[in-house]
Amino acid sequence: MKKISIYTLIIVSILTSCDDDFMNEIPQTQITVPGYFNTVGDLETYCNRFYVMMPWGGIRDADSDNATGPGHSAATETWNIVYGLLAPDRGNPGGWGEWSDIRSANILLDNVERVTGVEADIKHWTGFARYIRALKYIALVQRYSDVPYIEHAISSADPDVYRASDPRTYVVDKIMEDLEYASANMKTDMGNRTRVHKYSALTLLSRFSLYEGTYRKYHAELNLQSTANRFLERAVTASEEIMNSGQFAIAGTSVDEPSKGIKGSPAYRAIFASIDLSSNKEVIQWVQFRPDVDQGYAANAINSYMFSLSRSLMESYLTTDGKPYSTVPGYATLPYFDGFVNRDPRLAENFAHPGSSTRAPSFVKYENDPIKGGYCQEKFEANQSDKYTWRYEGLPTYRYAEVLLNYAEAKAELGQFTAEAAEKSINLLRTRVGMPAFDASREVDQTLRNLYPNVNDATILAVRRERRVELACEGFRLLDIYRWAVGERFLDPEAQQGMYVPSYGTYDNSGDENPDYAIYAKESDIPTDWTDKNKYGISKWYHFNDDLPGETRGELVTSFDLSEGTKGYVTNRETTTRGFRSPRDYYRPINIQHIVLNPNIKQPPGW
Repeated sequence: MKKISIYTLIIVSILTSCDDDFMNEIPQTQITVPGYFNTVGDLETYCNRFYVMMPWGGIRDADSDNATGPGHSAATETWNIVYGLLAPDRGNPGGWGEWSDIRSANILLDNVERVTGVEADIKHWTGFARYIRALKYIALVQRYSDVPYIEHAISSADPDVYRASDPRTYVVDKIMEDLEYASANMKTDMGNRTRVHKYSALTLLSRFSLYEGTYRKYHAELNLQSTANRFLERAVTASEEIMNSGQFAIAGTSVDEPSKGIKGSPAYRAIFASIDLSSNKEVIQWVQFRPDVDQGYAANAINSYMFSLSRSLMESYLTTDGKPYSTVPGYATLPYFDGFVNRDPRLAENFAHPGSSTRAPSFVKYENDPIKGGYCQEKFEANQSDKYTWRYEGLPTYRYAEVLLNYAEAKAELGQFTAEAAEKSINLLRTRVGMPAFDASREVDQTLRNLYPNVNDATILAVRRERRVELACEGFRLLDIYRWAVGERFLDPEAQQGMYVPSYGTYDNSGDENPDYAIYAKESDIPTDWTDKNKYGISKWYHFNDDLPGETRGELVTSFDLSEGTKGYVTNRETTTRGFRSPRDYYRPINIQHIVLNPNIKQPPGW
C-alpha cells in the first residue's frame, strides 16, 4: 500500500509539472495522462496539490491607506505604482503568473469524464478544480481586466497559445459559471474547516459578486454600469444562502473590563489569536499551523519592522457611544494614550495599545515605535511564539463576518439596506463588541465623506466604515479602494500619517506616567546626561533631521518629519513626487516580453 501511495504521488508530479509561466514559454510536448484519472481517489489525490495554490501566504494591508511607514516608497506594489516605479519594461511588475495553476485545474477538467464512481463525489472534485480556476482568473481580472481565457490544458500546437485577450465581460461570466458550479456541487461537509467545501465556494461567490458589481458601478471607463446590479443581487443571494444555512454564527457580547478607559473584545480577539479554529462557528475556512511541526507563519498584516497602522484607520473607529471620533473635543491632537479611551473595542484588538501584549515573553510587552509611524499592529500577534517574527495562530481565510458585510454593502448599493437588513448583518458584529446598533445618520461625519468623494449616500458610507474597522489588517482594504474608484486616497497626506507628536522632548505613551521615548530635532539637543537611558526609564530616543533622510545611527532615527516643525503627525518622508493616474493605475502593466511572445495580448487601459 505504501508503494502505491508513493507511485501515485510521482504520477501526479509528472502530470502537473510545467513551466511556471506557460503563457510565456510555450510547452514543447502534448500532455498525456495514460492510466490516470480513472477513480474518485485519483481526483482527490490530484486535488490535494491545489492547497499550495491558495493565495494565503500572508495577509497584508501594507499596500493600502491602512498603513504607513518608510517602506511605502519602495516595498509595495501600490507604492511602486503611485511613485511611477512600475512600467511594462521593468521585470514582471503585475504578477502575470497564475497560468500554471489554471493549467493544473484544466488538466483535471479535461479528463474528469473518464472517471467512474459516485456522481456526487465526481462533481465535488470537479467543483474544487473549477473553484481554483475561478480563484486564479479573479486575480488576473483584478490586475489586468481583459485577459485570455483558457479552459483546457494547451500544448505548443494549440492555437490558444496565441489567444488574444478576451473582454472582461466574457472572462467574468466564465468565472461566475465556475463559482456557480462549485457552490452548487461541492459537499457541505466541513470537517475541521481546513478544506475547501460548498460554503467556501459560496463565500468566494459572495465576495467576487460584490467586487465586480461595485467595480462596474464606480468605474465609468468600463461603460458597464448598467450590468452592475446583476452582480450585486447575486452577492446578496449568495450571502443569504450562507446566512440561512444555520452553520455559522457571530459570538455574543464579549468586552473586557476597561483598563483606564480602554476596552477590548476577547471573542473578536480569539479569531486571530487561536491555534485551533475548528470549533469557532464564525470560521468558514482556515489554515492550520502546528508549532511542533511547522516553522511558523507570518500572519501579521503589517511587517513590524517596516510599517505601522495609519492615523486614517485609527480615526475610523467610532467612540463607545457610536459617534465618529471627530466628535471628541480636540481629537486631532489628543495625547497618544487618550486616543484609545472610550473607543470601539475593535480598535484595541487591531492596534497595539497601552496594556496590550504583542511580543513574546522575551520581548517588551508593549511597543510603540515612532520610526514606523507609532501605531503598531496587535491583530494576529497576541499569541506570538518565542520566535521573533513567526506567529502560530490559525489563520481564518473565510469568516462569517465578511459574508455579513458583503450582504450589507450589496444591499446598501441596491438601496435596500433596511433596519431588518442591519439586524441580520452589521448589528450582529456590533453586539459582539458591545457597540450601539447601526445608525448611518449618527455615524457619518465629514472625515468619512472626504474618504469617498464619489458617494453621497450616508448608508453606503457608514457600511464602508464598518467594513474597514471589522476587516482591518485582513488584506481587503486595497481591493476595496480600487473597486470603489477612490485611488486618490494614496495622494491624501493622511494616507502616510501616523501618530501625533505634541512636542520635542519626552513623552509617555503607555499611560504609566513614566517617559517611554524622547524625541529631539537633532542629536545635539539630546541632554548629555541621557547616556544611561534606563536610568530615566526611556527605552528609545529619536531625532528628526531634514538633512539626512532615511539615515539611521543605532537608535538615532532620521527618516520622518513633523508636519508642523516642532509638532505634528509622524509623516514618513517622500523622496519622489507621488501621483495616481486614473483609470490607468487601477490596473497593472503586462511585461513587454510577454506581449512580444504573444502580440495578441493587449495592455490594460492607460498602459
